[in-house]
Amino acid sequence: MRKRLNPCFLHHEPHEACQFKPPGRAIAWDFIEREKVQTDPPKPRANSSWPLPRHTPDVLIDARFDASNKTWNVTFRSPSDGGGFYAATNKVYEAPLEGYVDHLTYSVPVNLRNRAEIGPKCLVIRSRSPRIFTRLDVTYVNATEEFFRLSFDAYTNPYGDRSLDIEPRIEGDYFIRKKLIDDSKKAWQEGHPPVKPDFETLLMNVKEFKDR
Repeated sequence: MRKRLNPCFLHHEPHEACQFKPPGRAIAWDFIEREKVQTDPPKPRANSSWPLPRHTPDVLIDARFDASNKTWNVTFRSPSDGGGFYAATNKVYEAPLEGYVDHLTYSVPVNLRNRAEIGPKCLVIRSRSPRIFTRLDVTYVNATEEFFRLSFDAYTNPYGDRSLDIEPRIEGDYFIRKKLIDDSKKAWQEGHPPVKPDFETLLMNVKEFKDR
């Protein structure tokens, strides 16, 4: 069994995906709001504003199809100054201090089985100011001449420390998880990380509340 380093509440987005059609486009992702962010303004609508003020992109994924080589060129870029990416072959449970680059590019050829692999299976993303860290576990890539689809699980630490080891007791408790998600969204909408609670005390208090 793997030794847990410093288990923490993480924003967890399972089974997420980005899909692109030729010639390609760029998609930004906000891992705190857990939403895709439009990179181009939508058509004007009454009583609407763009961009939405709550959105802070953490990563920009740009996929372009090269018809001459039947290849998708996929680039991960940082939307924030000082942001970066750390590529790893295995899952990382603590964000590294060093070794980040400001972008990563992979060429993914179309193959006969409609399956392709994209470089490392794990990316650590450093974003925002103050800094936060996200682990992106690439689950699969589907590359054809008609579309490119990148599927992943994302784990984001909203507090600014480097732990990317999810606390399973919190992940399995809807009441606590919803409260922590709401608290961290509110804090980041105000432009700062949330105060990190004492998880053991929080778990104990919720257990007492449920036992009443």
